Amino acid sequence: MNELGRTAAMLGRQRLQTAIQNVSGAADSGESSFFTRRNSGSFAAVLLGFLFAAASCCRLIPVFAQSAKAHYRTHGGALLNDMSATPGAVRTLDRNEVCDGGSTKQFRNTTEKMKNDVYAEYGVDKHKALASGPRPSKADAAKPLYEIDHLISLELGGEDDEKNLWPQPYYMHPGAHEKDAVENYLHRQVCSGKMELQEAQRAIATDWYQVYLDARLGAPKSAADEGGEERAD
Repeated sequence: MNELGRTAAMLGRQRLQTAIQNVSGAADSGESSFFTRRNSGSFAAVLLGFLFAAASCCRLIPVFAQSAKAHYRTHGGALLNDMSATPGAVRTLDRNEVCDGGSTKQFRNTTEKMKNDVYAEYGVDKHKALASGPRPSKADAAKPLYEIDHLISLELGGEDDEKNLWPQPYYMHPGAHEKDAVENYLHRQVCSGKMELQEAQRAIATDWYQVYLDARLGAPKSAADEGGEERAD
């Protein structure tokens, strides 16, 4: 322990001893102190206060993990985004920009801080599988378990913004790989004129797995379905 830590610990012990002596003296003299009225609750509060003070002073690791603010929705076996935390965000509603604008790399500027903030928002440890749901296979466990996914993909005009980012498991099926198929399918639909861009953005932000089911993307592909550029986000 460094000098700062030793000093903080010594002060904490001295103050705690003084507090104990004070409440003990009050009890012995018959005074109606808070401790004698509430007994152990007050002592626990004093003790807990000093423990937290020492922890903050010495930069100790917090005892209690921060609870998740965002919660996954589910559809069948698929996880969906929390609509409040991750409603989706778009950078454009221009079909020509989406279909003829070239690579989306110019719009991909997700920082590590953004990724860590999104993991924390959902209470996800990127090195561990979720507490509920399927366990990763040996093959999946050897690879990254999650991706920080653009809910409305960049190829559909999505924005590189935390309101459009969420942790999606690779190891779950349906999961990140199946959503990639949805992104490619919707891009083809928009650029072939079969669907409005805004409609595609709304569909993937609301329930990407419903699109996957409706389009029968899990069914065996015919030769006619094999063409087209695949630009997974």
